[in-house]
Amino acid sequence: MAHWIENFDSGLFDSKQAAFSSNALYRYWNMVGVKDAIQESLVGQAGEIEPVYEAYAVAAFIFEPNTKRLHLPQRVEADEPPEALTQQMERGYLPVVVTTYKTDTGVVLTQKAFGTAIGSRQRAIVLDRLSVSAPTEARKGWLCCAVLPMGPSSFQRHD
Repeated sequence: MAHWIENFDSGLFDSKQAAFSSNALYRYWNMVGVKDAIQESLVGQAGEIEPVYEAYAVAAFIFEPNTKRLHLPQRVEADEPPEALTQQMERGYLPVVVTTYKTDTGVVLTQKAFGTAIGSRQRAIVLDRLSVSAPTEARKGWLCCAVLPMGPSSFQRHD
């Protein structure tokens, strides 16, 4: 098998065929980034963000200290309604990935991930805007973020 000789991605896959066969879209992920920038980020089905050329991912979840319950978008139970976890592009076409997770207690975690350029040097970054809403009664809870050592794709650079 011939090695991929293009320098922009020489460390992620051994061959062009391996890169094409690991296409993230067939695994139901989205991707955000800035056109012609080096870094893109995969967005997992539960809103996890994994920069393609890094060895970590970022995820969010909710903890209720009174009941000691964790609400993890990554672990939606089979008996929960299908709308418990949804993902779509903002307005159906904008390059903003919106992930919504509704807990069984009525708390809603919304994540909006998008790529943009900032500063005078126009550096590309990916932002993840998190918001939480609760039902009418007041609830105590924590919005938690986790930096995971490996992303949901399990891609690992070989260099």
